[in-house]
Amino acid sequence: MNCISCLCREKNLVLFVLLIAVAEVMAHYLLEFLGVAAGFWSPIVDAALLVAIIIPIIFKWDCKLRITEERYQLLFESTPDPNFVFDRETLKFLAVNESAIRVYGYTRDEFRNMTLKDIRPQSEVPRLLEKLAKDSLDGISKSLSKHRKKDGTTIDVEVFGQWINFDGKQAKLIVVKDITDRLRIEADFRKAKDIAEEASRAKSEFLANMSHEIRTPMNGILGMTELTLLTDLTSEQREYLSMVQSSANSLLRIINDILDFSKIEARKLSLDSIGFRLGESLTDIMKALALQAHKKGLELAIRISPDVPDALVGDPARLRQILVNLVGNATKFTEQGEIVVEVETDVKTESETQLRFSVTDTGIGIAPEQQAHIFDAFAQADSSVTRKYGGTGLGLTICSHLIGLMGGRIWLESKPGKGSVFYFTARCRLQETPVAQPTLPALRDLRGLPVLVVDDNDTNRRILEEMLANAGMCPTVAESGAAALAALEQTQQSGNPFTLLLLDSNMPGMDGFAVAARIKEQRGLLTPTIMMLTSEDRMGDSTRCQELGIAAYITKPIGQNELLERIRQCLGNASQTLPRARMTATRTEGQQQLRILLAEDNPVNQIVVSRILEKRGHSVRIAANGQEALSAWQTEPFDLILMDVQMPVLDGLKATAAIREKEAVSGCHIPIFAMTAHALKGDEERCLQAGMDRYLTKPLDTAKLYEAIDNLCGVQVQTKVRRPEVTESNQVVDHKQLLERMNGDEDLLREAVTVFLQDYPKRLAEMSDALAIRDTEALERAAHTLRGAVGNFATGRAFAAAMELEEMGKLGRLDQADSAYALLRREIEQFDSALTRIVTVETC
Repeated sequence: MNCISCLCREKNLVLFVLLIAVAEVMAHYLLEFLGVAAGFWSPIVDAALLVAIIIPIIFKWDCKLRITEERYQLLFESTPDPNFVFDRETLKFLAVNESAIRVYGYTRDEFRNMTLKDIRPQSEVPRLLEKLAKDSLDGISKSLSKHRKKDGTTIDVEVFGQWINFDGKQAKLIVVKDITDRLRIEADFRKAKDIAEEASRAKSEFLANMSHEIRTPMNGILGMTELTLLTDLTSEQREYLSMVQSSANSLLRIINDILDFSKIEARKLSLDSIGFRLGESLTDIMKALALQAHKKGLELAIRISPDVPDALVGDPARLRQILVNLVGNATKFTEQGEIVVEVETDVKTESETQLRFSVTDTGIGIAPEQQAHIFDAFAQADSSVTRKYGGTGLGLTICSHLIGLMGGRIWLESKPGKGSVFYFTARCRLQETPVAQPTLPALRDLRGLPVLVVDDNDTNRRILEEMLANAGMCPTVAESGAAALAALEQTQQSGNPFTLLLLDSNMPGMDGFAVAARIKEQRGLLTPTIMMLTSEDRMGDSTRCQELGIAAYITKPIGQNELLERIRQCLGNASQTLPRARMTATRTEGQQQLRILLAEDNPVNQIVVSRILEKRGHSVRIAANGQEALSAWQTEPFDLILMDVQMPVLDGLKATAAIREKEAVSGCHIPIFAMTAHALKGDEERCLQAGMDRYLTKPLDTAKLYEAIDNLCGVQVQTKVRRPEVTESNQVVDHKQLLERMNGDEDLLREAVTVFLQDYPKRLAEMSDALAIRDTEALERAAHTLRGAVGNFATGRAFAAAMELEEMGKLGRLDQADSAYALLRREIEQFDSALTRIVTVETC
């Protein structure tokens, strides 16, 4: 601590000089006051003052100096961390404390003969010298390094340093902190964290793989159960199989949830970014969910605020998944009342918008203490919920993660017994060039139109009133049939009768049909055009609508564009009544003729689909595989592509991806409808993710095919298509059902049967060859083709046998394939005979 002593002595000398000067001045004034000659006494006085005054002061300061030095020395020595002072030029240690001696194992004398390089590993000396050369003389430095102790062991240290002046030398004081244990603990923590994350990834990948593996046989279980239900069964057998089907569907939903959750944990769940129409997407979602809600007697309504942009860029499939989960939960936990979905604009900029969705129900509600955990994995409100309603407890967790990926958040408000409101926000980009959508005809003639809305549900009345007002019409609302009749009579007397009546079919007291009948009976009452809105599609309603002259029969919920288009159609032909139960095959006036590319490898399907489309007025070009479809699209103009998913050479998914990739450069977009024999949720998701616009299942439903194409062209189909009723007869094929499927065209039926009878022996030969050499892929491909061909005529035992062989080929399990093939041949022979009889009878 010599530097401290020097500093204290320098301060003492200055004070000493100052005190002598002050004392001498005071002594001269004192001698003058006493009248003593100053010249003689002055040296004596100075000496006396020096002895009497200055010496005690100097002694006192010297004591303070020693005390200060001792305190600093004590502080330096007692510091728990090693302290060093080393010379900048020679790096020799000038001072070390007791902690340094204890930690490093050297004596103080040994340290005096050592340099800083002696406590550093030899490999780090060059880096040390380089660092010292660049070290700034200002401020406190901090670094991490390794030090070597006398016993040869190495420790990790954190070093803090400060340059000082030590006995006239430039030196550095460093404080060293041993962090070896801390770094080891951190390394162990990182290793444990990596092991845990790897275990989590392995678990998630296992779940994902197992989910996919389970879904394959589940497809077979569901398919075979459905096919068995179409056969001749006793009531007891039908009940048992229906329970199997219901359980299988529940299991499939659980598997889908686990698959999505495993993707979340593995961080493999991502969003697509495609253009879509919000109104159209939400209407489709709500219509799909309406059936379950209406079965429970619940009202399902949707309201989109007028300021919400429609042309967006985002992931409509994941948005659908969120709403299906939230609305499905609301339906599950609500026994009576309503479920309302609303969409509003939260924030909007020039390039994007944040939408706020809400799903409101009148169900059982959720207690406040349970709301905090409702979005946790495998959590539900309480254990009784799982026992009563089922479910995995993963749905809301998946929704929360998807919403987070969309840049939003989810929360809820709920009171037990009063219902719940789930809110969530989602960010979507605005379309710079909106995707093509059907053009809604001009509605100028609807402005100012007086409309009466009759519905006992307040929410439905409010939504319909807003839709009509946004289109410029003048809506009036009534909450009952009696109020509607009174309003009709009152407006007729005032000379301003209603032109249009939107009438709810399901109302207490007097339902919609009763109101329509009363209107028809009152001959003096001008009859407005009546559109019936229903939340329950009951048998016989179509006939009642025809008898009462009702212009349209629409299932709720209904979107604004659909509502306005249906109004325009009904008012365009006021005498229009509900179309026949079965859709005709002729092309309607003004309908667009499209040039359609049909990508299909099955020759029977080629004939059936192309003829159905041609009778509708469209022209069809056939491609036998995805590669031919891609080449045709590149060389010829088409309005639509019907793309089979499973084809040789290049499948439908890869062909679609190739088309979309090229369109990304050109900026064009051709609609592509997927056609697949599979109907599981994952298959539809794959098709939409590949860039397809719609998803149709085989065998194709003619009405659904026409409806999809008409929607593409902007023609809203008004018919209620009657599905063929399932009979319990032992017929292999049903002639009546076949004609339904062929749209009543006997010539098409005969042509399709002829092609099938010529083609199926080739498929059987391919399967036989595949079994001979145990080629599972060839077996799967041939069985898939044959199954698709058979499915055009019936889904009985021949269809089931072909499906079983296809599954065997897919799973690579051929131990029972030979017996299954023998069964298929027997069933096909009966199928051949039945089809041949149809052709022979019709020809005769």
